[in-house]
Amino acid sequence: MSISSSEESEYYISPSLLSSTMTMDTIRRCQMKLLDDRKLDLSVTNKQTVTDLINEISRQYHLSETEYFGIYYEENDERMWLPSDKKMLDQEIFKRDSSPPVLYFAVRFVFKSFLWLQNATTVMLFFLSTRYSIYRGMIDTNDNTLFQLAGLVVQAVAGDYTNDEAAANIIKRVCVLPKRVVDRNISRRYCEDQIINHYKGCRDFARGLCVVKYLMLAENLPSYGSHYFLVRNKNNVYAYLGISFVGISVYNYHDRETPIKIYYWRQLENLYYRDRKFSLEVHDLETTHFLSSSSIPTNASTPETDDKLIDAIHDPTTQMSAGRRVPPTPNIKVRAWFTNSPQYCKAIWSMAVAQHQFYLDKRNCRQNQSLQINDLVRELSNSSITLTIDNAASNGSLSRSNSASTNVVQNEQIEADVEQLMDLMKTRKQQLESLLNDKTKDFGLICVLENQVTGEASDERVNINDSGIQHELKYHVIDELLNEQLQEILTNENDSPWV
Repeated sequence: MSISSSEESEYYISPSLLSSTMTMDTIRRCQMKLLDDRKLDLSVTNKQTVTDLINEISRQYHLSETEYFGIYYEENDERMWLPSDKKMLDQEIFKRDSSPPVLYFAVRFVFKSFLWLQNATTVMLFFLSTRYSIYRGMIDTNDNTLFQLAGLVVQAVAGDYTNDEAAANIIKRVCVLPKRVVDRNISRRYCEDQIINHYKGCRDFARGLCVVKYLMLAENLPSYGSHYFLVRNKNNVYAYLGISFVGISVYNYHDRETPIKIYYWRQLENLYYRDRKFSLEVHDLETTHFLSSSSIPTNASTPETDDKLIDAIHDPTTQMSAGRRVPPTPNIKVRAWFTNSPQYCKAIWSMAVAQHQFYLDKRNCRQNQSLQINDLVRELSNSSITLTIDNAASNGSLSRSNSASTNVVQNEQIEADVEQLMDLMKTRKQQLESLLNDKTKDFGLICVLENQVTGEASDERVNINDSGIQHELKYHVIDELLNEQLQEILTNENDSPWV
């Protein structure tokens, strides 16, 4: 594989890639768009896999956490991800088109929180990928949140606010205001004013702090980390399947924020496809997580049971995620949806298999964070990955100055900003601890009352395990409090003139 470009100064060419072209029998050209807006012209061979290409691109970023990233191409405004274990020239896009395809390097898998990542470079690439997905509408957000996120991007790219005219010019060039948002508001000027207001509130924020705040907001969006696929049920009612680290969620066509149902990975027995039909084998409906019934639309997608499952297994077009197929047991139900093409159906199956494998690889992962949050903010501020003002700048990327004097000022700002961020996190922690204590007390009272009814001893201990937090309650302490309250009530009743 070789890399070349029309502007040699902008692109890095790996010597190992150039030497690999010497012995290639079959070579195909393609263009790779990276997250920092660089474009690479590649030559790939029939021996190279998608993983090989990901690893080579990762070396340019000095990126060690390659398991979160993938390569895709766009088709009808949909992302079609390339299977990582498959050879590049065996991919569908190379088979059906002789012209050089355009490929994209981006984040494919999202795990819990970006704070679990081990490297500041990975965090920066997550930021760039998330920013692009929000701008393209692949991650849904309300307008106010989008304006807030846009203000952080402008601050990260251009630094502190100077005047409205300069800020509006930056907003136009930095690509943070999608046309769909402008269309549903009063005017573009109104949207720019909203972004500028948030931009003003980011004064003195270092670039690293903007990135951290951006990702903290983004990962709380309902659609963050999900890959959506448009499907329909047997009644031809359209819906979305959202595939993520959690599992496979079913959404109403007009609402991609509140799932109708969630099929967790641990509840799935098997998944497979045949032609345009994608099917899941799930455990009984009693184990399926239901949200509030009031959120389920009347025209929602209704799963069906496949009566011809056994015949479908023997069909040559059927693909399964397991090597051996056993007929479903009585407590296993089949859920099925339909797509407009076999290729799209296969893409759903491929994404589901990949996300399930990622879940298996990461489910027992323990956090071993190598960076403290203040160190993360500092490294992001000094990252060599540039944030461009023009998304496709013909004269190279523009980045903020990192002079020595600027770094001194930024370091002071970082310390203050980190303290503010830590205060917010401590406040949130205290709120959660207070809520946990309230729930613990309620549970203890219930246990005490149960013991009083059953006549059991009141000095037993109850171990409460909630997300790894153990709390011990002594029944006799709460019992004494209840007796004192009861005695006080009886005393008041005896003293009452109405008795």
